[in-house]
This record gives sequence, C-alpha cells and structure tokens, in this order.
Amino acid sequence: IQDQGEQEAMLAEGTLDLAWNLPLQKIEELLANPDLHLVETTSTNLMYLGMNLGYAPLAQPAARKAIKYALDYDGLKEFALQGSLVPQQTFIPPMLAGYNPAQPYQRDVAKAKALLAEAGYPDGFAVELKCLNFSPWTELATQIQDNLAEIGVLITIVPKTAPELGSEAY
Repeated sequence: IQDQGEQEAMLAEGTLDLAWNLPLQKIEELLANPDLHLVETTSTNLMYLGMNLGYAPLAQPAARKAIKYALDYDGLKEFALQGSLVPQQTFIPPMLAGYNPAQPYQRDVAKAKALLAEAGYPDGFAVELKCLNFSPWTELATQIQDNLAEIGVLITIVPKTAPELGSEAY
C-alpha cells in the first residue's frame, strides 16, 4: 500500500499488520493505540543533497563548500526528521565496512559567506532544489532553504514524484 494515509487508517482500524515509511509526526499519534507497537531498525538508506555541477555557481568548489558550512546538520536531524537519522558526511552508512564517522562540516555561517565570496558570489545566487513531494523530503527542503537563505543562496523548492525525480537525476 503506497498511500501513507491509507496505511495509517488501516493500522488504526486493525486491518494492516505492518507499515513503514509513515510520516514521523504520525507515528506518535498511532502509538497512542496500545495495540500498536513500533519496531525501529537501522537502515542503509541515504538522504543526500546532490549538486548539479553544470550550473555555474555550483561548479565552483568554494560555493559547494559554502553550502556544506551553511547547513545546520543538528537542526535538520531534529526539525525535519525528529532525531531519527544519523548525520554523516560520507556516502557509506554506519553499518557497512568503510564507514567514516568524521563530521568535518559544522554550521559556520561566516565561513560559508566568505567561501561564497571566494567563489565569486558575494551576494549569493538562486538555485532550484528538487525533492520528493512528500514527508520528510518537503520538510528537509524547507529547512535547507532557510539555512541557505542566511548566506544569500535563494532556493526555489520544486517537489517531484519519484519517477519524475529519478528520470531527471540519472
């Protein structure tokens, strides 16, 4: 069952035994039902911010680094994902060999602004952020939009279905 709302309703009425990928904000509501139990597992799923190097501002390494310093990693974890993710700055998840726990980028707005100036964009630039059109992706996109606005990077969020996003990204 693809529809999250339908999964929620079926869980509540007892006609569904297992559901996943429910919006985090709904899980607490559902757990008020004593007949429901939450099983949490570690996942190899990655959530990442991809950047199109064909777009002039993002072709500049200093601009990409500025974005990394502008992001509030703890805020993203707590606000959009309610603490449910393990922040990482490499592409290998924690449970796989080769995982690197280093977190070299921490939020530093002044450094991010200096890097944007070094990249030739002292006043920032505008860019689209394409994301999946459902939770938690839309919340993450909004938080990223707010973070980057502080350094002058103005984001237009463009929500897409999974097939649309997949056909454009690859």
